Amino acid sequence: MAPGATQSPAPAEPSKPAQTAEPESILLPDRPVLSMTGTATWEEAEKELGRSFEQIFAAIREAGLKQAGPPMVEYTESDDESFGFKAMVPLADEAGDNLPEDIERGRSPTGRALKFVHRGSFDGLEAVYNKIFDYLAAKNLQVLRVIEEYPSDPANTPADKMVTNIYVFTEQP
Repeated sequence: MAPGATQSPAPAEPSKPAQTAEPESILLPDRPVLSMTGTATWEEAEKELGRSFEQIFAAIREAGLKQAGPPMVEYTESDDESFGFKAMVPLADEAGDNLPEDIERGRSPTGRALKFVHRGSFDGLEAVYNKIFDYLAAKNLQVLRVIEEYPSDPANTPADKMVTNIYVFTEQP
C-alpha cells in the first residue's frame, strides 16, 4: 500500500483469523476517485503501488480535495511475473480538471461483490488468494474483477495488524 499515506491507522483488533471464513456479499457504492494506472513486477509491487499512491495523495493535497475512504487497487491484468493496476483514492467531492498529467479523475468500481478480509502482512496475500480462488471454484463463480482496499496505513501499522479488504466481482457461469 501507500507508504506515507495520510489516513489514520485502523484500531487494534482482538486476535482474529487471517481471513474471514465466508465472504460477505456487499454492494460497493459509486464514488468519485483520483486514480493512476501502471504496471509492476510482483517483486516491486509494494514499492510501485506506494509510489502511485504518493502521487495521488499529493494531487489531492494540491487540489484541496478531501479523501473519503481507504485507498484501493484494481488489478487489471496479471501473470506470474507482473501485473497491471489502477490505484484509486475515493474523494468526498468530484475533482476539477487541474490535475497532474498522470492522475485521472473517475468513478470507483461499483456493484455487488464478495468481500474477503485478510488480517496480517501483505506477504500472506498469496495464500489468501489461493483460498479465495478455491472458494470461487467450489461455488462455480467466475471472477470479473478484483479490488483490494487498504484501511490500514503500512507506515503506521505493524505488519501483523494490517487489514486488507478484497472485493471480488463475480459472474455465475
